[in-house]
Amino acid sequence: MPNSISNEIPLKKSTSPQVAFYGLEATVCYLMTRFMTHPCSQTARAIVHHLQLLTEHPEVQDEAESDKVYGKLLEEWQVITLSLDLSPLYPEEGFCGRKIPQSWRQKTPQESTASIEQGG
Repeated sequence: MPNSISNEIPLKKSTSPQVAFYGLEATVCYLMTRFMTHPCSQTARAIVHHLQLLTEHPEVQDEAESDKVYGKLLEEWQVITLSLDLSPLYPEEGFCGRKIPQSWRQKTPQESTASIEQGG
């Protein structure tokens, strides 16, 4: 069967810096959401990498407020990534092979009910 779109102009990826910027922003948002639902040091490292790309982007460097915000986010995610890399392994926890830090863990509905019943 012949390719029905072979005579059409092929789609090109946009090389516009603005489009690249929004793509990086969208990727960071996705990765952060992914990390919150499936915490993993590999995802945290990907977030750091993409935040580094954002801080180096001309649109961010040209705006002091954006530069400040992305710079601070980068610092915070570097700390998170380092703490994950230094934490002991607990494969049974499903945290990309690591135990979820207690301060990050949300209570399950059963735990919330139990703490209310116990007065805590």
